[in-house]
Amino acid sequence: MGTLQGERGALCRLQGDGISLLTGRKPDSSGWAGPGTYILILRLTEPRACCIGALGTYDLPAGYYLYVGSALGPGGLAGRVGRHLRRRVGAYCIRPLRWHIDYLLEIAEVFEVWAEPGTERMECAWARRLLEAGGRVIVPGFGASDCRCPAHLVYFDQDL
Repeated sequence: MGTLQGERGALCRLQGDGISLLTGRKPDSSGWAGPGTYILILRLTEPRACCIGALGTYDLPAGYYLYVGSALGPGGLAGRVGRHLRRRVGAYCIRPLRWHIDYLLEIAEVFEVWAEPGTERMECAWARRLLEAGGRVIVPGFGASDCRCPAHLVYFDQDL
């Protein structure tokens, strides 16, 4: 199985293969204002069942889930990632359940966010590289409604 171990914020196994610029990019840096591709790293501390909209209900094992997305429209990385980071406040929904990732965000903790500014659509290539690094698809089609990828959500059962 591939490894993602090492410093937080580094896709160690993938460095030098098109994702190396993910390291060192923090949400407050100027690169977050424009478009780009990002990875939300989510941690699920215990197994949970999760209904993911039209995809159905899945039993999700504890571990790390890396969701690869793009933010190429208005608002750029800051707007899209900021939306993902908003939470519910009591019964009031700050973030409506619109995308597959919204359902997972209801039960998982955002551990870290990596991003690369740019206008090229890179999420399919990044998801493929994560699978090549030993990740697994737990929810087929997750985040990949507009492409032929197995999923844009990749699961790792080991510590990052």
